[in-house]
Amino acid sequence: MEYGKVLRFHRVKQGLTQNQLADGIISPAYLSKIENDQTVPAFEVLEHLYERLGLDFHDSSYHHPSKEKLKEWYEMIVFKRIEEARGIKGRTQTTKRYAE
Repeated sequence: MEYGKVLRFHRVKQGLTQNQLADGIISPAYLSKIENDQTVPAFEVLEHLYERLGLDFHDSSYHHPSKEKLKEWYEMIVFKRIEEARGIKGRTQTTKRYAE
């Protein structure tokens, strides 16, 4: 499960609106993009959102792809290591195809 889907699932389960979850952390519009997997937020943002939902961000059972791989990919993008980021994306997509 992707981060956005986990956030949306638990937000709706707890009866929170996007405005309520995002309040003081990010804009509701940005939360919408996260929930729809249109952006990869900073890990600090995810930690705050998970905390507000009462979830342990470090509990790996919530995450797919693995938190470590996503963090590695995010850092490559931030530091403009584009070819390496594309390599991870390609390997992840290949792994997903084999799993199906």
